[in-house]
Amino acid sequence: MRTLYVTDLDGTLMRSDMTISEESVRIFNRLIDRGVLITYATARSFHSAYTITKEIGFKLPVITRNGTTFADQISVKETETSFFSMEILKELKIYFQSLVAVVSHPSILMVKCIRCIRME
Repeated sequence: MRTLYVTDLDGTLMRSDMTISEESVRIFNRLIDRGVLITYATARSFHSAYTITKEIGFKLPVITRNGTTFADQISVKETETSFFSMEILKELKIYFQSLVAVVSHPSILMVKCIRCIRME
């Protein structure tokens, strides 16, 4: 059985200056060349993540946008995206509206949450 290794970017692989050290790039590329299954997952968009990780030859799909999008680091393209359906968005809107009594600024919460999940 083989193991899949998945790393985060922010605060893990990526340094505070938004770069990856040359040593990390060298080690990751060596591991990938040896057949180690390794990729990354991030909340970032693929474009944002790719500008940081492009020196690493990830062969497996990378996971971006909090798990909603898979991308191919080699072809530099998003390959699969999963969004909430309009039906689910309507249910979420009703749910967030029900939080009005609990949250001090419900309209701000709802707008931010719906904007985060609505990708259509």
